[in-house]
Amino acid sequence: MQRKQLVVAAAACCLMSGFAYAQEQITSELDASLRLGLGLNTEPDAELTFENYASRIRWSGSADAGKGLKAISYLEFGFDQDAGVSNTRHAWLGVEGDFGTLKGGKQYSAFYDAVTSAVDIAYWGSCYHELSCSRSSSVIKFTGPEDADIQYMASTILVPNDTDNDFIDGIDIGARTTSGDLSIGAGATLLIGNSIGGMDLGTGVGLGLSVSKPVDEATVSLSLQFANEDYIGGDDSGFVIAGTYSKDQYYGIVSLADSDNTPFYITLGYEKPVINDRAFTYFELSAVEPDIDGQDIDLQARAVMVFNMDLLSMGR
Repeated sequence: MQRKQLVVAAAACCLMSGFAYAQEQITSELDASLRLGLGLNTEPDAELTFENYASRIRWSGSADAGKGLKAISYLEFGFDQDAGVSNTRHAWLGVEGDFGTLKGGKQYSAFYDAVTSAVDIAYWGSCYHELSCSRSSSVIKFTGPEDADIQYMASTILVPNDTDNDFIDGIDIGARTTSGDLSIGAGATLLIGNSIGGMDLGTGVGLGLSVSKPVDEATVSLSLQFANEDYIGGDDSGFVIAGTYSKDQYYGIVSLADSDNTPFYITLGYEKPVINDRAFTYFELSAVEPDIDGQDIDLQARAVMVFNMDLLSMGR
């Protein structure tokens, strides 16, 4: 009888040890972020609204696969007060190791990571002109390790239900490095068989360079981007220059595009913590020249409350 008790006790210890090991090697986090506030727009008609500003539900998970490899995943849904869960913001699955990360799903491209992310700093008033500033479905992306002297990245777009029957619809490459306190990013993006309204535009080409540098207690970033006429679906190629400034809770961004009416946008913002890390509010003022016939400069203002909720977390 005593031997049986010892066997049962030993088995229980093994099971508990295995369970503890599993808990340490597998993580799962589920949370939500509610983002509601007042918005003012002056064009095309002046209106004041209380609306949703990208509220979301997020889940992230990881599992140790051994030999230095880790399976990673991320899923994020956007929702609002009228349509409920209305869109998928991110959805990818990948593997991480000493080589870097490889992910597939809906995500940003390598060009965004290398170049555009340096100037995409506003909560809402950003990315009117910059290239690759939206998430795409069916993206496969490789990113090298962050601690490398030069971090390389590459991605390809495999658009589902493609009427052109192209195997690859886009290719992006990029790299980031540091020199002293200067961070430098460069990238190129191709859209293969790009089309608008059923009209084939050929291969679109985009190039970009970004630099970021701390100045006193602030961070200043600058990006220069070029796109040919096939990329932007216009009659001429175009340049975009964007600059940002952020210090403590204040930030600002200005962007100019090379076009007939020289469209631009300017955003000034301020972030105020409210409840530790749980809640904060941000205020943004923007002036946007949309380069649209019949529309003047659109003045925008937002006052948004953000409340973050941790719904479920396990492991480490």
